Amino acid sequence: MKKTLFYRLFGWGQLPKAMRPILESEGIVLFDEGLGGTITLRNYRSPTRRSGYRCSWFTGSLVVTGLRFAAFSISRPLINVPLDVARLASARLLHRKRDKAQSRVRCRRLRRQYDRKGRAALPNGEGAAFSRADTSREVTPSLTDRRSAGSL
Repeated sequence: MKKTLFYRLFGWGQLPKAMRPILESEGIVLFDEGLGGTITLRNYRSPTRRSGYRCSWFTGSLVVTGLRFAAFSISRPLINVPLDVARLASARLLHRKRDKAQSRVRCRRLRRQYDRKGRAALPNGEGAAFSRADTSREVTPSLTDRRSAGSL
């Protein structure tokens, strides 16, 4: 794969030297350095951080051995899990090629800004016809039935 600019100029994204002998002893199946990509975390919870959706760009290396799947960014491990973990089966690994115009449009859709009246502001500056309440989570029919039954 094409190497990132940071890898070509500074060598960022190499496999950490301390991890190389450990991974070689496990038998490397797939290995590449200087890869650029994103890691998307959904419903992430840790003692110090919480996030419903977080997408981060990184330059790093990817290693698959006979025992584990690992991804490293600069020198820190991003993913380091054994292959027999059930969580790994539910992970989605995607390789996508996007041109810059599509990425810009996608980011504009995600960044909705609201004015003081609760209307969404579109990129061209016009107010949209829907309000903040319209874009919130959908109400299920069972929840709607309970609300209407309680108000009678």
